[in-house]
Amino acid sequence: MTKKYMKRDKIVAHFVTFIGKETYSLLKTLTYPEKSISLPYATLKELLLNHVKCTSFECRERAKLHKMISQNNQKVRGFVLELQRRAAKFNFGDQLYVQLRDRLIAGINTPGLKRELLRMPNCSFQDTRTACINYEAVNELDIQSMKIFNTLLSRHDEIQFQCRSNLRSFYSDS
Repeated sequence: MTKKYMKRDKIVAHFVTFIGKETYSLLKTLTYPEKSISLPYATLKELLLNHVKCTSFECRERAKLHKMISQNNQKVRGFVLELQRRAAKFNFGDQLYVQLRDRLIAGINTPGLKRELLRMPNCSFQDTRTACINYEAVNELDIQSMKIFNTLLSRHDEIQFQCRSNLRSFYSDS
């Protein structure tokens, strides 16, 4: 045995001793079928770090995705883009559009729209997205129509008031 090999064995032995019983058990699982003591320190360290980093990061990010709710003033397109951006970080495989559809329905904070979406049988993500965008467009048109109606009504009231004033002045002059 060379000094370099002995030194490597000591580092691995110290590392395995230092990490404790539970982490060593995890390390054995990660290195199976090889023995963890036969692998270099750098490999063992990388295996443990990747296991912890990926798991906690992915769980945290998935939790953020599943908690997403559209903000009061947020447009549906913006909410959908944010959902898709966050979902792209994960490997949902063939479940991607099912997850996006479910999160879109759960994340909509408009009760009427949510009821309509839940009534739709066998809807896809695309159908749900289209229904949301259409609902939003109709609501915007309703709001614009109400604004126009209110403007016309106030103009009508002004004209009526002006006519009454003109009539009063006409009758008072005669």
